[in-house]
Amino acid sequence: MSVIIKFTRIVGGNLSALRPADYENKYVVAADDVEQPSSWVFTADVSRARAFRDLGEAHQFYMRACRNHPLRPDGKPNRPLTAFSVLFLPGPDTEGIILDVTSLYPTCFRQLMGE
Repeated sequence: MSVIIKFTRIVGGNLSALRPADYENKYVVAADDVEQPSSWVFTADVSRARAFRDLGEAHQFYMRACRNHPLRPDGKPNRPLTAFSVLFLPGPDTEGIILDVTSLYPTCFRQLMGE
C-alpha cells in the first residue's frame, strides 16, 4: 500500500518563495532539500505524486527538520513542511484502503477512545 501527500494550504511559517497556486490542493513530487522551498515540486496529477511505502515513511518525510538549521529561533524544531496542512492519502495503487493512523499516534487515540 503506498501513501501520497496532498498539500491543502499553508498554516504557518514564512515560505515566501511559494505562492498558493504552487501548492494548494497539489501532491508533493519532491521536497528533498527542505531548506530550499523554491526547489520543491508539486503536481495536480496524482499519478506523478511521490509514493511512499507506508504512512510512517510519509509522515517521517513530512516531519523532517532542516539539516543546516535544525532549530528555529524559539528553540523548536525547524520543520518547513509542517507549515502546511496536508492530507495523507492512499496512493493510486491502493484505491479503497483506509489508512490506519493509530500506529503513529497511539497515545492520542487511546485517550480519545477513553482507554
